[in-house]
Amino acid sequence: FYSILGYDVYIPLLQGHGLEKPEGMDGVTLKEWKGNVRFAIKKARERADSVSIGGLSMGGALAFNLGCFGQDINGGVYLFAAAFGLDPGCFPLVGKVKEWLLRLPFISFLEPNRSLIGENPYRYNRVSINSAVELARLMVENDKMLHEIEKGRAVGKGFFSAWSESDDVVDTEALERLGNVLPETDHVAFIIPKEHEVDHACLVWKKSVFAISVRPGDKPLEQANPLFREMVGAISRCDSHDDFA
Repeated sequence: FYSILGYDVYIPLLQGHGLEKPEGMDGVTLKEWKGNVRFAIKKARERADSVSIGGLSMGGALAFNLGCFGQDINGGVYLFAAAFGLDPGCFPLVGKVKEWLLRLPFISFLEPNRSLIGENPYRYNRVSINSAVELARLMVENDKMLHEIEKGRAVGKGFFSAWSESDDVVDTEALERLGNVLPETDHVAFIIPKEHEVDHACLVWKKSVFAISVRPGDKPLEQANPLFREMVGAISRCDSHDDFA
């Protein structure tokens, strides 16, 4: 967004993220994450007339939650594999059962002892149970917001949503639902076909990601998105539209 599209970019560090000793994100809450994002929005509004919001996965879910009806976001909302629901696999009810289980009060006691820190230089090697619980709460809130749009509540801003058909983390049908409830003029979808085998986290990679202890000849941990340039091109076309700037 900065180097290619020319945006000024503000990236809030969400509570419990980016720590060398994350301690399983103990005690982190959705309320704190929203506060982190609102702080970034406030700072951006102090410096710009037009402010957009976007994010990957949980970040996309937060962007939708705070940008959909929020008056401080008067630009676009950019969603990359936004976590509106968990992938159900082969059985349609499985994803919903996962989300329901994550909302149970005892689930936080099931946290494994395996460290969050792994060989990936950009993200943890697993999702902590506590953060997954808070994400499940965010999904419920976003589902209610989608219902409000379905009932006719106006949004008044443009949405860009990108995802891969190979994504086995989030529910892509939930992402399709967003396009179904928004006016066609307010939504642009960029869908990567399954044959490209782009995984959930790889959607935003311009270059492949290698392990911290990479050696010559090692394969990457995560492959670059082969349609990265086309995805960015779709974003730039959204920005040139009068109603989506």
